[in-house]
Amino acid sequence: MVVLDDDPDAVAVIVGIGVNLDVPADRLPTAQSTSLSLMWSGLTGRGAVLRDAIAAGVVRGMRSRLGSFVVDPAGAASALADEMRSVCWTLGRPVEVHYTDGETLRGTAVGLNDDASLSVRDADGTLHVVTTGDVGVL
Repeated sequence: MVVLDDDPDAVAVIVGIGVNLDVPADRLPTAQSTSLSLMWSGLTGRGAVLRDAIAAGVVRGMRSRLGSFVVDPAGAASALADEMRSVCWTLGRPVEVHYTDGETLRGTAVGLNDDASLSVRDADGTLHVVTTGDVGVL
């Protein structure tokens, strides 16, 4: 859980990524999912090092953008959201969402919202807003 200040002028960025480094085949979320350890036998025993290298790369990328957030927080947040929408590989693809309560949703990822939630349209045409869950591309 993240607790944010109630200050209307405060701007925050919450980043969440999922990388299957060492997930056994029987624990993967979808049939199309894989784990780096299943694809690269050389990963055995090196998962923590690779995880840290990935995290460091994410932090370096964020640091390079920090200046624009200091100068214009709202503008930088809006520009970053637009960029994410333009490069989000998940959008337009069929997905399966596994919620923390055990429920599952299947549909098409149709939007990345300003609050970083994902909009998924199911087969009946109902639009669902996903704020938490494990999302896998089918």
